[in-house]
This record gives sequence, C-alpha cells and structure tokens, in this order.
Amino acid sequence: MHVGAGGKSLKGWLNTDFAPISLSVVPLDITKPFPFSAETFHYIYSEHMIEHLSYNNGIFMLRECFRVLRPAGRIRIATPDLRVIVGLFAAEKTSEQRRYIQSMLDNSLPKLGVRHECFVLNYMVHNGHEFVYDAETLQSAIESCGFCNVRFCRTSESDEMHLRGLETRADQDNRFETMILEASKPKLVSQ
Repeated sequence: MHVGAGGKSLKGWLNTDFAPISLSVVPLDITKPFPFSAETFHYIYSEHMIEHLSYNNGIFMLRECFRVLRPAGRIRIATPDLRVIVGLFAAEKTSEQRRYIQSMLDNSLPKLGVRHECFVLNYMVHNGHEFVYDAETLQSAIESCGFCNVRFCRTSESDEMHLRGLETRADQDNRFETMILEASKPKLVSQ
C-alpha cells in the first residue's frame, strides 16, 4: 500500500490519499481506522506525508500500518530530516548546504527578496507540515507502535527488492533533506 500518493501513483501498489486527484488513487483518511483487515499488506510505503500530520496522528497512522501489515511485512517512510534543516544554521556551511539554501530560495521562495536560511527553515516547518521528525524521534515513534529491525536507508536503496527505487521525489534537494526509515512487523506478534 502506498500511503499519501498525491498525484504520484506507483505501479503495482494500492495507491491511497486523503484527497485523490487521480482515478488510480483510492481515498483514505489516515487519521481514522483503515478500512482493511488486519495483516492485509506485505509492504507499506509513504513519501513526504507523515510530516503533514500532528505527532499524535502520525502515531495513529503508524499503528494502523502495523495492524494491516502481515507478520514480517515492511514499512518504508521517507520524510524531511529536522536535523538536516536545523543544520542549515551552522556558521560554516558545506557546499551542499549552501546549494540547498540557494535552491529553496530560488525555487520555493522566489518572490521573497530576502536571502537567508531562516526563511528556508520557516518554509519547511510551515508549508503544511505539522511535525517534522529527526531520526531519533521517528525511530522511537515507529518502535513504540511495535515495529522492529529499524534501519535508515539512502534514497531509492533497500535490501528489499520491492522497496527499491520508490522515491518519486529523488532530485538532489530531496536526497539532501530526506531521511528514509524501514522497519518490519515481527514475524510473530503477541496478542
């Protein structure tokens, strides 16, 4: 299941979104119980969606993902990394940080007229985002829902064939700001 597909459907996946803009996407309100039986899916993928939920709604969504995943099923979450965004305030910036700031100001905030990383941070936090995670908080959240074998991956990479090459926002800026977490549902879940 692809949660939060927007207009980017993945071939061979059940693509879902709160407000589908395509007939290939099924409506799904992730703040309510999913209309699927327990242990329905082998894989769940979500890209740049969980940050648009409050922390509590994010936990609810992760619990529902856990419920509908089969034992040993895998989840893959791609989301902006708060530490990377906050790192833009470093006194000494890497060339990648400078390029990202410039790209955000040019592409996302072109009419602003002000050239400062403060505007990039505010854009990242207030552009429909409700809770932006760092790696530790995302890992803690997913483990609190029962997931195990948590690992962080690079864009489009996975040791699971079905989870490789999924990112539709894999341009240079998204590779810089995005963290990707994969986790499994235990093979045996105690009731």
